[in-house]
Amino acid sequence: MVGSVRLHSVNDSKDVRVIQEILVKKGYKIRVDGICGPNTIKAIRKFQQHFMHSPDAKVDVSGKNIRHLLSVPGKRNQAEPVLPPLNNANQIDDTGGLKYNSAVMNFSAKGIALLKDY
Repeated sequence: MVGSVRLHSVNDSKDVRVIQEILVKKGYKIRVDGICGPNTIKAIRKFQQHFMHSPDAKVDVSGKNIRHLLSVPGKRNQAEPVLPPLNNANQIDDTGGLKYNSAVMNFSAKGIALLKDY
């Protein structure tokens, strides 16, 4: 891997393929095609949820994400979590950004007016 793989970026297809192959070995049901599409981004985010508060769908060559991806169960650092595989691609429902439950949120009149425009 020579560059990062991330959302909204020009990704090298060989780098994307490496990340996809690792995710498949970890149990994620995605196609290994070298294209950093929505399913690859969803799988990266779902993987990151195990050790990041705000998954960013970014895997850098020398960053924390690649170390977690390359970690081998049984030969891990105590700080690294044991990550369950994703058994069902339908479990991934994140299409980008953070999700909020609007039923428990309070909106101001100005906020409601702004939302009506969307």
